Amino acid sequence: MESEYAWVYLLVYLAVLFFQKKIKISDNTTRDLTKGCDCMKKKSISVICAVLVISGVATVLVLTGNRGNVSNVNRVVGYSALYGENSINEAFDVIEKKFAKDFKGCTLAELRYDEDVENRFAEEIEKYHKENNQELIVVLSIFDTDEKGGDGGFNPNDTYANWQWYLVKTADKKSWEIINWGY
Repeated sequence: MESEYAWVYLLVYLAVLFFQKKIKISDNTTRDLTKGCDCMKKKSISVICAVLVISGVATVLVLTGNRGNVSNVNRVVGYSALYGENSINEAFDVIEKKFAKDFKGCTLAELRYDEDVENRFAEEIEKYHKENNQELIVVLSIFDTDEKGGDGGFNPNDTYANWQWYLVKTADKKSWEIINWGY
């Protein structure tokens, strides 16, 4: 998030320098950027700078707005006969990204994949693999909602435990992709 703010600050700073019509070239020299320009060019450049600054600020506000909170997720990775720790953590990364984007007003507390989870969904995982020739992983999670029930689709101030995330390996088998979630 800090890097998103940094480029906006840079744009604002450059816009301020431009509107002052001077950029310091070195300690001893200052160049007037508008010297020799006609009035139309000055106005065009001013409008472009203003649009860039407004666009940058709007982008940051959208990117950092009310999002799902994934700042303190307890990741529980236990023994698995099917997947290695890295593969499970990659699935967790995909879930956290989706949660942050689409679960506004909710806080993700835990992601879990261990032997108990694997055994609980073993038949479903095996069946899916046979029918679709794709790896399936089912991850359990716990999350809390705020006083508004997240985006309004959940009960306010509630905890959702054993929320299921269904992910499959993409066609190139390089990454996980969420295909379903819920109870």
